[in-house]
Amino acid sequence: MANPKNRTPNFKQPLPELLRFLGLNMLLGSAIGVAFVSVVLLTDIAGLKDLIAQSSEPLLPLFLVYAFNVFTFSGVTMGVAVMRLPYEEHTGDTMRAPKARPDTSAMRTDHDEDPVDRS
Repeated sequence: MANPKNRTPNFKQPLPELLRFLGLNMLLGSAIGVAFVSVVLLTDIAGLKDLIAQSSEPLLPLFLVYAFNVFTFSGVTMGVAVMRLPYEEHTGDTMRAPKARPDTSAMRTDHDEDPVDRS
């Protein structure tokens, strides 16, 4: 049996696929958030750049604007990525992709006709 006191973590082990997936989407969302705030500040929308520049402590509002936009865009990007993952049905011990259903929108059925004669 292994020694329980020897609990050195194995850092050479690769990250699980889902964590890597979420991390990449978080980085993408962070880049989008930074780009968004940079464009807003460069174009001086609603005089935001002037307000921050005239502040007695300009680093605090600048940090807050960047941080909260990065948090928002990262969360949205990760949420969208998770929602776009393919759905897999769980059947007992196995996982199967959902069965493809035929497109029945062009098919005519017997109950498409009006059962009441309206002449």
